[in-house]
Amino acid sequence: MKMSQKQKTPQMFDRIAVRYDFLNGLISLGQHNIWRKKMARMLPDRTNLAVLDLATGTGDQIITFLKTRKIASIIGLDPSVEMLTIGEGKIAKQFPRSDVTLVEANAGKIPFQNAEFDVVSMSFGIRNVPDVQQVLIETWRVLKPGGRLLILEASTPQNSFFRFFNDLYLTLIVNKLAGLLAGNSEAYSYLNNSIKAFPSGEVFLNKLRTVGFSQVLMKPLMVGSVTIYQADKL
Repeated sequence: MKMSQKQKTPQMFDRIAVRYDFLNGLISLGQHNIWRKKMARMLPDRTNLAVLDLATGTGDQIITFLKTRKIASIIGLDPSVEMLTIGEGKIAKQFPRSDVTLVEANAGKIPFQNAEFDVVSMSFGIRNVPDVQQVLIETWRVLKPGGRLLILEASTPQNSFFRFFNDLYLTLIVNKLAGLLAGNSEAYSYLNNSIKAFPSGEVFLNKLRTVGFSQVLMKPLMVGSVTIYQADKL
């Protein structure tokens, strides 16, 4: 497995990298790997896929893809070198012969040519980017015709009853407890705020359509607190 550097590392995610996997399990109530598997089942029904995983973090989505399908190659891209270092060890341990490359870079400026990938994926990352539209434009650019974009992201439940309890959970558990355990309240306060601010649901589907994606759909999970988005480049 190869690792290359492209960009300065965001300090906030570097600081929580060591505890990131544990806290992901805590915050998601142990569900995040189940959600990742659901997204993996939405991969195109083709062989020898070339996959780009944006905001790959510690590599959990890459590992899930490799467990689910036979994939020709996967590139994981993330701006945090500490996350990538942990991911490199995890992937090498479970899939030592896999064709996986990890790249330190920003999703708003993907360092690859047009139409290189069959699939671009992103799990719990799109809400963190400064310019969502630019990232979507970049995913469109690097996808091959017939390629697929898959995004797994936290979202706001549409039902007011579930939305109330989701907000309560984000404030009391994510913001307070996770921040305390991580030793970094700033990072998890940011997480809470970014979830609430993200344009989820139909608003996000319209953003995908604006870029040019077709056959867009969403699959809400956990009463709408998490959503998988699928969009094809025809």
